[in-house]
Amino acid sequence: NFDQYGLQKPDLWRMDFSPRGCCIRAPPEGLFDAIVCDPPYGIRAGARKSGSRRKLIKPVPEKYKENHIPQTQVYESYDLMPDLVDNAARLLVQGGRLVYLLPVATETYTDDVLPKHPCMKVVANSEDFLTMKISRRLVTMEKILSYDINKQDMYRQETRKHANLLKDNNELPGKYGTEGTKLTKADRRAMKKETREQRRKRKVEKLTTDS
Repeated sequence: NFDQYGLQKPDLWRMDFSPRGCCIRAPPEGLFDAIVCDPPYGIRAGARKSGSRRKLIKPVPEKYKENHIPQTQVYESYDLMPDLVDNAARLLVQGGRLVYLLPVATETYTDDVLPKHPCMKVVANSEDFLTMKISRRLVTMEKILSYDINKQDMYRQETRKHANLLKDNNELPGKYGTEGTKLTKADRRAMKKETREQRRKRKVEKLTTDS
């Protein structure tokens, strides 16, 4: 698509946005014009972050450090999303935008579950139905205030206020796949069937409205 429209190809980054794992340094005025992402949220693939589940962590011997692969642990979406928004507020230039997808349970969703940040505001929020019970929100946030690194703890605390609401909403029905749950082929067939049925109903509703 970028070649077709003669646009410069974007940089693709694979990184850890958790407080422990993120190591990107940004000048006070920000670094990126936009961050567009589709975070792994557990329906088909779960997220991981740096860290170990062990209580006692042994240091890596010097002779193994060069080829050492750090351990990772499960990164729940209700932890990932607030960290994503806070890092975007720090890394974006003022007026820059963050775009991300967020899975939600359709029947219980409200805008209150969206992560909030003092430096960011939501400028767009649309819905994409996956099944009759699950949809995902396409959320766009714009940076409206400069990020004060001295207030980072306050920012993170404020952003994580909604983490529990997000956790409650993201407890999706087990057969559709939750954090750390793998979908079977039968589950995927059921999801596709429900999605087709929902699209058919929306199409019928649209034709009825237009006529």
